Amino acid sequence: MVSIKNFTVAIAGNPNSGKTTLFNQLTGLSQHVGNWPGVTVEKKYGYFTQNGVEICVVDLPGVYSLSPYTDEEKVTIRYLKDQRPDLIINVLDAVNIERNLYLTTQLCQLNIPMVVVLNMADMLEETGIKIDTVKLSEKLGSETYAVSASKGVGIADLKQGILHNLFYSKSHFDFDESLKKISTSRTVGDLKNIDNQSASNTRYKYISEICRAVIRKADETRAKPRFDLDRILTNKYLALPILAGIIILVFYIVFGSVGLILTESISRFFRHTIETCEIFFELHGVSGWISSLVCDGIITGMGTVLSFFPQIVLMFTFLAILEDSGYMSRIVFILDKPMRLIGLGGRS
Repeated sequence: MVSIKNFTVAIAGNPNSGKTTLFNQLTGLSQHVGNWPGVTVEKKYGYFTQNGVEICVVDLPGVYSLSPYTDEEKVTIRYLKDQRPDLIINVLDAVNIERNLYLTTQLCQLNIPMVVVLNMADMLEETGIKIDTVKLSEKLGSETYAVSASKGVGIADLKQGILHNLFYSKSHFDFDESLKKISTSRTVGDLKNIDNQSASNTRYKYISEICRAVIRKADETRAKPRFDLDRILTNKYLALPILAGIIILVFYIVFGSVGLILTESISRFFRHTIETCEIFFELHGVSGWISSLVCDGIITGMGTVLSFFPQIVLMFTFLAILEDSGYMSRIVFILDKPMRLIGLGGRS
C-alpha cells in the first residue's frame, strides 16, 4: 500500500506527564527539532506509519492550562487555534489524573477529535488505585488508552486507535449543565476570559465528579506503599528553602569544590606547558617573538578558554539532571505565584 501523509496529530498534556517519552515511542528516529516561529520554545515533530498511512506527530509544549501567559502556553493555544490538528493526543499522568483533567476539559471544548492516554498506568498498582477507562471514555467523550510509554506497553494498540479515530472519530464531550454556562460557544481565544475564579471552581467541581465516578480504590492491604516526594518538594513551607538549598549546592560544586579543583588542574597544566616551552625555545635559540607568540599567545589563550570548560560541563550536567528528574517543572510551579507579582510566569 502506498504511504499517504495527510494527517497531523498533536500531543498535549501537563509538564512531566510523559509526553516526550510517548512522542519518542510513536516516532522513533523520524524526528525533527527546531524553534516555534517568534519564540525560543522547542518545536518537535516526527512521523510514524500505521497501515500504510503516514501520520505527522507534533509534540506541543507542556502546559497546565490553555490560559495564555507563558510562551509555552501561547505556542500551544496558537497552534490549536490556527492549525487545528486532525486529532489531539491528550497525555495524562495516571497517578495524578485529577490534576491533569483540568487541561483535558479545556481541550474537550475545542471541538477537535481527541484520544486520552493514561500514561504510567503500570504505577497505579503501587498506589492501590484502579481507573475505569471505559467510564472515563464515556465521561470525556473520547477513547481512553492505558499505556506505559517508558516501557513501550500499549503503544501498538494506541497507534491503531489513533488511526481509527482519524477516520472514524466520534469524540463528543457531553458537557455538564454547569459547564455549559462557561463553555458551550467558546473558542480557544476565549479560554483566558472564561476561566475566572467562579468558572475555575465550577470546572474543578466537575472534575471531582468525574474522578469519583472513574477512580476505584483497590484493597489497601495489597497496595504497595508509595512515597510521594511532591508533598515535600512542593510543600507550602519547605519548597522555597529546598529550592534555595539545591541552587546553592549546585553553585558550590560548579564554582567551588569540584569545579575549582578541575579548573586549577587545567591552569597548572598549561602553566607547566608554558614554562617547558619557554625553556625549550631558549635552549634552541628560537627568536623571542616566536616564543612569545606560542607561549603568551596560543598556549595561554587555549589555557584561558579551556580552564572554564569543567565548570560549563558541570553546570549543563546539573541542568540536565534537574530537567530529566522532573524537578525543573516543580521549580516552575513553585516560582509561578511569586513571579506573577511582577508580571512574569514561573518559567521565566
